[in-house]
Amino acid sequence: MKKIIFVADQYVKEYPFGGAELTTEAILKDCKLPIERVYSHLLTVDYINTNKNAYWLFGNFYNIKEELLLHISQNLSYSILEYDYKYCVFRSSEVHQLNTKTKCNCHNERHGKIVAVFFNMAKNLFWMSEAQRDFYFSLFPFLSKKNNIVLSSVFDLEDLELLTNLDCKNKNDVWLILGSSSAIKGIPASIQYAQTNNLKYEIIKNLPRKELLEKMAASKGLIFQPLGKDTCPRLVIEAKLLECELIINDNVQHGKESWFDNTKEKTLEYLKSRTKIFWNIIYDNISFSSVKKNKFLIVVPFYNVEKWIDKNFNSIKNQCYSDF
Repeated sequence: MKKIIFVADQYVKEYPFGGAELTTEAILKDCKLPIERVYSHLLTVDYINTNKNAYWLFGNFYNIKEELLLHISQNLSYSILEYDYKYCVFRSSEVHQLNTKTKCNCHNERHGKIVAVFFNMAKNLFWMSEAQRDFYFSLFPFLSKKNNIVLSSVFDLEDLELLTNLDCKNKNDVWLILGSSSAIKGIPASIQYAQTNNLKYEIIKNLPRKELLEKMAASKGLIFQPLGKDTCPRLVIEAKLLECELIINDNVQHGKESWFDNTKEKTLEYLKSRTKIFWNIIYDNISFSSVKKNKFLIVVPFYNVEKWIDKNFNSIKNQCYSDF
């Protein structure tokens, strides 16, 4: 039986409140095949070569070196769950600009191009939102030809049951604002909005998960004004399911998608379907890869080759082996 290898920078054990880590955990809980969890910083060529017959899944992979990404793209069958914008060295064009005072141009730099190759060789690209996917397409149009699936943030059934069963009938008049050390989360902008509109607010930070959900269930609403693209923030989904009013901006990238901008029941129905949809696609990949023919992938690095590009391509096409 083929096993699954999942690669990530960290898991819920290290970061129990991380949206990406919680989504990863919800997905892996529902897998019917053996799973190995691998930390990205521990990944080696030897381990990759030893496990070529596994099916690989990549979540956050910030700690994988560029050379290793190229090796993976040429040697493994894999899919990618893109939680943010890893073509950028800061994983966000807005964070890039905040830190360097210059506009992000990573998609035209070596790092961005290598990540694009890594994405292009994946069997599937799973996105957190339509807006995130479309932004990638605007930078790397060839990715639109891939098998692209908008997965959204994923919740396990226990989480959804908890969110469904919490009492939301006794709402107070307090608006919640997420406290964060990250400037991109837009805390000052959220506070400014509350003060300008004379809204009673409370900043929430580092609360145990159940306590946080109970507080949302009892609160009037959530103000969340991130300064940069937030692909599918889990907190906003939880607030909606706990019947909070939402004051969010366009940087909440799933905010206008039909499954979210709908009734609570429709949103729950959508969220319950995500793991099944994910694994059905992955299982199909595994079944297909076990019977498909081997083919060659030809990679031709070149620079300033415009005058000779026809000769370059014809040289490849004139090789004796035709099945590529």
